[in-house]
Amino acid sequence: MNTTSMLPGNNYPVTNTPITTNSPKNQRTITILLILIAIALIASGSYYYFYPRIILGKAITATSKMRALHFEEVVSETKTNGEISKASGDIIFPNSIRVNPILGIKDSETVVVDDKVYVRWIDKWSLIEGKKPEEFAFYNPQKFIALLSFVSKVKSVGTEKIGDQKMRHLGYAIDEEEARKVFSQTENNSYKGEVWIGESDGLIHRIAIIFTPERKDIAPTKYQMDFYDFNGDIKIEKPKITAS
Repeated sequence: MNTTSMLPGNNYPVTNTPITTNSPKNQRTITILLILIAIALIASGSYYYFYPRIILGKAITATSKMRALHFEEVVSETKTNGEISKASGDIIFPNSIRVNPILGIKDSETVVVDDKVYVRWIDKWSLIEGKKPEEFAFYNPQKFIALLSFVSKVKSVGTEKIGDQKMRHLGYAIDEEEARKVFSQTENNSYKGEVWIGESDGLIHRIAIIFTPERKDIAPTKYQMDFYDFNGDIKIEKPKITAS
């Protein structure tokens, strides 16, 4: 229905025509808008789901191509945030590792070269017969990086700085069966964690893994490993066994 009115101060009549949504043209417009909104929602959901995975995948590849790096690890109890042990070391990929100290024991060091494990207590080096490098998985950066290939969920936490460098901060859940294989575990433990990736270099600079034992009387443990000195001049040599 059309209505006619006069504008104030104007002698010309103005016809008011109501807008109807029943016309085919308006219905097509509304349909197109709804489709565009649906596409935008789907696209934003896909971006939220896939983008962190893409960033993580590229970071795993880039970091794995490094010849060597230095690392520092802090092990703490999650309930009290109390520090259990600290260690630092170097790795020459794929499997030459030096860690000092081990298990928080002062004046101790472990070197893994050619799949053999050497341990230093104070000033004496020994070859540990029967000891497998896998038993030191929680001190091995390569194991931490490999574990990221088996994440079941990845989400963006935000951005923050480590030192002067801006990082993408991601959270993740880990496939428990694969995690048990990586860390040579037999119990039904659960794993989740976080990873920090440099925005400028695309490398992994920090990995944190929270290990929750199946036994309820054991507190969850957090392993945090920071990476530095990518492709640095790092050398790891087989120690000379100290005579008894």
